Amino acid sequence: MWWRRLRYLLLLVALCAIATCPAAKRSCTAKARAREADELLTYLADRVEAHVASTGRVPATAAGPTPQLRCCEQGGVCHPDSTAWASEGWRALGFSIDGEHRFSYQ
Repeated sequence: MWWRRLRYLLLLVALCAIATCPAAKRSCTAKARAREADELLTYLADRVEAHVASTGRVPATAAGPTPQLRCCEQGGVCHPDSTAWASEGWRALGFSIDGEHRFSYQ
């Protein structure tokens, strides 16, 4: 008798897990994408801080938006492109993204 009740309880737990699986995947994906932006912005802030420490000022030339918004605004992945990061402002900071990314930086 107790086995039948336990079986129904386990079935209920499994159905609840299956029902929440897509929401959990979306949440995990959103967190991973936000983590990418946080990590790269932290790295960029460190590069700006190092440049200010060595020269006493921020780079005179602005950089960005890099890459162009066409790949990132569609929710896609921007592929690495070393020529996109070759502008004077990015070179002064020594900043580039060598892997795939989802955001544009400025």
